[in-house]
Amino acid sequence: MKGFRLAALLSIAAAGASPAWAQTPSGRLVRGDVSGTLGWFNINKTEIPAYSDWTHRTLFGGAGMGWYWTSHLKTEVEVGATRKIEIYSYRPVTDGGRTTIAPAIYQCGTRRLRFSQSYQFRDNQWFHPFVGGGLVIVRERIERRDEPAYTYDSVTRQSVLLRPARQYPVRTETRTFAAVSGGFKAYMTPRGFFLTDLRTTFDSRAEEVVLQVGFGVDF
Repeated sequence: MKGFRLAALLSIAAAGASPAWAQTPSGRLVRGDVSGTLGWFNINKTEIPAYSDWTHRTLFGGAGMGWYWTSHLKTEVEVGATRKIEIYSYRPVTDGGRTTIAPAIYQCGTRRLRFSQSYQFRDNQWFHPFVGGGLVIVRERIERRDEPAYTYDSVTRQSVLLRPARQYPVRTETRTFAAVSGGFKAYMTPRGFFLTDLRTTFDSRAEEVVLQVGFGVDF
């Protein structure tokens, strides 16, 4: 995986040989573009025991700026963030020889910075499919709260508090993932465009999948 990340960085650097600007449908040469997107974000959290499957969903928002090195090659930088997701989990609690399962609630939110190199198909067309790859640096904020744990006393026939609620300190993790994407860019005006792309990030497993749409303008 380290070799893949190094290769991705080298491909981004090597793309900047000599500027040969892209073209809009009007034939005007384009140096770059800016865009804003909203997306549906799915994250892999199989390391947290949960009542649902591994895909936990939330909203994603991002803003990006791209620079054309040729009519087909573009380097892009994007910043983005997700809304918090809540994951309802469970933890075994043992005290005095008695064991029960206690609910736990996780809240996870991310901030991210993405560097990518994309290849745009077709010349001087209203509709441009593209594919890309790069790196995503993710900073995740994780909160955890264990709910009170109760057990049943068969002698008194009452619920007994085995352990009170527990709030854990907030922790943050910063990780780097490889990313691949594909989508299209469609012009509505000579400068303004609509875009959509499907992106997957991964390390030793698939980590995130996001489908996003947005609007942008060339400059």
